[in-house]
Amino acid sequence: MTGVAHVQMRLLVVLKGKPATTLTVNAMAKAAGLPMIDAQKAAAKLKSRGLLTRPEKGHYCVTNEGLSFLKADITLKSGPKAKLTGARRQQSGTQRHKIWQLLRTGKAFTLNELAALSAKTLDDPCCSKSNVEHSVDHQNQGRQSTDLQSIGRYITYLVAAGLVRRFKHRAKANAITSNGYRRYRLVHDLGPKVPVVRYGGKMLYDPNMKAEIAVKTVRAA
Repeated sequence: MTGVAHVQMRLLVVLKGKPATTLTVNAMAKAAGLPMIDAQKAAAKLKSRGLLTRPEKGHYCVTNEGLSFLKADITLKSGPKAKLTGARRQQSGTQRHKIWQLLRTGKAFTLNELAALSAKTLDDPCCSKSNVEHSVDHQNQGRQSTDLQSIGRYITYLVAAGLVRRFKHRAKANAITSNGYRRYRLVHDLGPKVPVVRYGGKMLYDPNMKAEIAVKTVRAA
């Protein structure tokens, strides 16, 4: 069974207010109101996750990754150290995997561009944003609306979780009657593994850090 790593979170919160300070385990334990042995174990686990660094024995400091982790409002999860034999392995050929990898390039995309690009393989030399921009309206006409709806729902969850930014100004469309397209850009890259929507969209699971991210009120993409 997997549960929330409360002790580790309490240590992180203590170090959040002192990002450039190195603290002893004893100081962290007192500030967090924890027994010394619990603080030692939690600090070691946070170090193994890359959220703390240990410049010298018994002294710890929060890493940049740890600070980003806290800013993203991610909840650490605890679980068995052994590999889970029943865990699902992510497949690289899925639509959401392609969408996530496209977003990780750091470029801004419209839903139509994501739909057109994800329909190709990422290794395809024709699969570039510049090659799609001029034909995106034609690509969209030939695609089923369910694809855009599916992509739109996923992007909506990423926006609500604070991972993707929705631009206020729309991109221009070729059609005169169109109001343009909303654009989106990844602002918090969790890693190569794709965030998974859980609990009916109330939570995103980050398989990179094995943590859950709270999803705020969802607005349509």
